[in-house]
Amino acid sequence: RIVASDVQNSFINSCTVTSTADQKTRQNVRKFKRLHPDSTVILTGCMPQAFPKQAQELEQADIVLSNKNNDDILNLINEYNITHNRTVKIEKHQAGDDFTKCKISHFNERIRAFVKIEDGCDRFCSYCIIPMSRGRVRSKSLGELKEEIDKKEKKGTTINNITTTNPISKIVIEDLAVTNKGKLETYLKNEEVIG
Repeated sequence: RIVASDVQNSFINSCTVTSTADQKTRQNVRKFKRLHPDSTVILTGCMPQAFPKQAQELEQADIVLSNKNNDDILNLINEYNITHNRTVKIEKHQAGDDFTKCKISHFNERIRAFVKIEDGCDRFCSYCIIPMSRGRVRSKSLGELKEEIDKKEKKGTTINNITTTNPISKIVIEDLAVTNKGKLETYLKNEEVIG
């Protein structure tokens, strides 16, 4: 249930793992615009990436952008606020795309940190949409990975606005292609990223 009375921007970060997820995305886009007609509705995520034509047809979305263009989201919102022209920016993933730098720097009361190291999949299984929605496999560089893990291990957690000296006790490595898990662990151990 949406309860805010003065919504400036409505973000729908879509999933496209099933047709039901796509249906719920379409319903939410329409619902947000109906409940908050003066707000800017932004549709992003996997649905526009995998099904650009259907996403573009959702006229209630003021800004439609693909996963590949998420770095542009603030610029597109600022542009929309000035021009009020609907914007659709959907670029296909290409082999050789760079890994999107996405770092979470604050975990508040948590003692477990997440590090995204890879995105996409090269397998193209007949039942799976991931290569279309997330692109080909792209990985964080080893240097960036080591730096991010070091920072997370040293940084304390924040509980009730008090920063403790307790470092993050567990780091969860996130990877879409779980079939590469054994290779990844061996690689990380060989490179002395994990013990």
